[in-house]
Amino acid sequence: MLISEFQMITGIYPTAKLYEAIDKAYMDSKLDKHEFCQRYMENRDDMAMRIAYEETLKESQAEIELSRSEADKRKALEVWIAKLECEVKFLAKNLEREEEWRPYEDEANVRQADYEALKKRCDVLTDEAAKDLIADEYGFSARKVEIRHEVETLRINRHQVVRTVGTIKRLPLYFADDMNYIRFNVCGVAYELYNGGVRVVRDLGFLTLPAACGCSGIEVFRALGRLSAP
Repeated sequence: MLISEFQMITGIYPTAKLYEAIDKAYMDSKLDKHEFCQRYMENRDDMAMRIAYEETLKESQAEIELSRSEADKRKALEVWIAKLECEVKFLAKNLEREEEWRPYEDEANVRQADYEALKKRCDVLTDEAAKDLIADEYGFSARKVEIRHEVETLRINRHQVVRTVGTIKRLPLYFADDMNYIRFNVCGVAYELYNGGVRVVRDLGFLTLPAACGCSGIEVFRALGRLSAP
């Protein structure tokens, strides 16, 4: 029986999936199409409800199987990703060992051990007090001074490649004119004040002034005249 015949006889318009179940029930029933349709319309012996239920159950089972298939694929993908992550960690660890990375400090800058020793004997300065000290003693404009509270921690490998791996807190310190420490920036140039001497922080390499920084070359180079040699 064609779906168009079923629709004409019953006036019912089932979905294509539901009609597949109706047609199967019709073929299994051995009934005349008109008698089958009459029984379906009357839901005799729960015919219509049973067909609809069986089709719904079939669709639900198909969805469950699809969900299981998708879940299996997702699980397999998660296992594969985890395996790749383990391989990446293994290779990174081997590369780290092969390149012989070790802690590194640029000797031209203040070492962390020297800062820690100074910290035991000095008071911590506020940012405003540190700016005033730098302006009064070294000729920088206080409004252009940015106090830094951290320095980079570095590592170096056997190929002399240096990388930044983190930061260490360094607060501004002061006890006397020849016992102090302040890390600061002016117009993009990084400096350290250490025990009365100011030096450019070498590992940042900011030796060219940005054109839009608002500082005059005269102002900076006047300050550079009091810098200690790196």
